[in-house]
Amino acid sequence: MFLIGIAVVPYFSVYNRLFALLFLPILFMGNALRILFGILIGYRFSVDASEFFHATFGQVLIFFWVLVCFILWLKLTRNFPKEE
Repeated sequence: MFLIGIAVVPYFSVYNRLFALLFLPILFMGNALRILFGILIGYRFSVDASEFFHATFGQVLIFFWVLVCFILWLKLTRNFPKEE
């Protein structure tokens, strides 16, 4: 989702798009934490609870993590829309 987001934003320089690739390890770690939490929930409660977490809250969590990284990328590259 993040890579598609940076690809469709018009009028950005190649430097800004390459700068966005620095967020990939951060996104990878967020996804790894989501999987780790799913494993811990499965170990602590049940496999059904782990599947529920993965299919619902985990998906919402990773979506917001991608959104936060995208907004942070826009702010760091000074391309975030400003109010006048």
